[in-house]
Order: sequence, then structure tokens, then C-alpha cells
Amino acid sequence: MGFLDNVKSAAKDLTESVDQQLTSTNAGRDAERHYRDLGMMAYLKETGRTVEVADWERVLGALKGYEAQGALGTFVLHTTPHPPPAAPPPAPPPNPPTHPPVM
Repeated sequence: MGFLDNVKSAAKDLTESVDQQLTSTNAGRDAERHYRDLGMMAYLKETGRTVEVADWERVLGALKGYEAQGALGTFVLHTTPHPPPAAPPPAPPPNPPTHPPVM
């Protein structure tokens, strides 16, 4: 019986681990969708368009909940500014003056 009990325990642990991973993955996907919605609403606000207060509060509340669960990860920008254009190469030096040979 000991062997079967160990197998059952291991199967139960594996099932719980998979369930937890799936829940975490789904929470991450949902959080990303809420981030996108928050960004879109922020853009609309910044460009003078109307955003429903209830939608703003719902999305922000959901993100706060995901943060409390630890499902948000790190706060890092995923877009970066483009590097400044390279400076043009320096102009070539002027050609030295040519003088006729002295005789």
C-alpha cells in the first residue's frame, strides 16, 4: 500500500501544481488585457475624448487585484525610444593646392 499511497500523493501534487500554473497563466493574460485597456483609456483621456468613469475604475481595480495576487510581475516598459540618429561622417579634408613645378 505504501507505493500506491506515494503514487497518489505525487499525482495529487502534480495536479495541484498544474492547476496553479494554469491559474497563474490565465491571471497574467487577463492582467495584460487590462493593461491594454488602461493604456487605451489613458490615451483617450489625453486626447480629450470621453472615458467612462466606471470602466476606468473597473480596469484599475482589476489591476490592483492582480498586483495583490502577485500576477503583474515587474513594472518595465516594453517599448524603448529609438536611439538618436548617427552623426554624419566628418567632411573630407580639402584637397591640397597644386602648384606648378618650380624650374
